Amino acid sequence: MRGVHLPRALAAIALTALAVGGCNAGPGAAVAADVKTARAEQTPEKLIARGRAFANVGDYTRAEQYLSAALESGAPSEVVLPILLKACIAENRFRAAIAYAEPQLKTRPDDFRLRFLLASLYASVGETDAALEHLKSVAKSKPDYAEVQYAMAVLLRDAEHDLIRADTHFREYLRLEPGGRHAAEARGSLLKTTQTLEVVGPDTGAPPSGGARGARDVSDVKKPAEGADVAEPAPIWKTVP
Repeated sequence: MRGVHLPRALAAIALTALAVGGCNAGPGAAVAADVKTARAEQTPEKLIARGRAFANVGDYTRAEQYLSAALESGAPSEVVLPILLKACIAENRFRAAIAYAEPQLKTRPDDFRLRFLLASLYASVGETDAALEHLKSVAKSKPDYAEVQYAMAVLLRDAEHDLIRADTHFREYLRLEPGGRHAAEARGSLLKTTQTLEVVGPDTGAPPSGGARGARDVSDVKKPAEGADVAEPAPIWKTVP
């Protein structure tokens, strides 16, 4: 549990609700009863405040309950959803996060940050095809967004074992952000080559930057040498701004 600085009123709410978890009915029943009472008696704003308080003290189960209740009560999703998804992610409840994010994306299809986060959630549960489709959509709408190029490269390399396509996206990432925070890993993941093969650009349907189709040698297709100075990739969702 992290040390946090909460307003006194929110701290009191958190401490009171945490104490409820010791009741004989068990924490799950206690949370459900507490949320039912709060939903009936309080406004969406108070539900958000309670959910935020629980998230801040690391009680993500209660945070999720209150924040999902706030959404159902009509609270603005742009306020609730970031806190709610962080609570789910902190508990590795990736499928729950997907269930909350999907309906919101349908109402905000141009929200590329939410789509990027949803893609990373799908990647976290092994649904690579869904993840790649969302990432391709982000790359198409935001061609200068370097983070999506990095995310696609990592997913193609680690989940699909497609080093050639991954190489294309690592190169595009380096073109966009040559000094970016993933630059060392991207450079360490580039293919070493001796044989020519025609390739296309990043998975947006566009050719590589700087011209039409190009050629790349790929006979020595391999991952970085053991011991190379390559940073350990973070989970993709941690790259979302």
